[in-house]
Amino acid sequence: MQSANRYELKGKKSAITFGQNFAGLPSITYNGKVFHGVSVEKTAAGVVASATIEVVPDLHTKELSVLIPPVHLKDNGEKGSVKTLAIFSTHRTSSIGSNAVLGQVIEYEVEEVSGTASFVMS
Repeated sequence: MQSANRYELKGKKSAITFGQNFAGLPSITYNGKVFHGVSVEKTAAGVVASATIEVVPDLHTKELSVLIPPVHLKDNGEKGSVKTLAIFSTHRTSSIGSNAVLGQVIEYEVEEVSGTASFVMS
């Protein structure tokens, strides 16, 4: 049995791939654009992989966080099915810092995503 290390997911608005780049570092591809500097945290809900996908100075920063569930695969290279969530968090900012933002500072959008999990030799 092998544990999946590559996830290819699609939702209504998103195409997301999570895995490792050639250097063995985590990466997220979101709608065709590759993001490095991905943070990976183990939580009770599974691994949460996050990347900054948009920065608009003095307005907002947008983060993509994907819940990555563990998937065990047969040793024959078969892919496994995955259903999970992508969470988009928009962090409102201003030129004088987030403390100057009135109201809710972080807004969330949740998208159901599904696809396949596989094991890729690195």
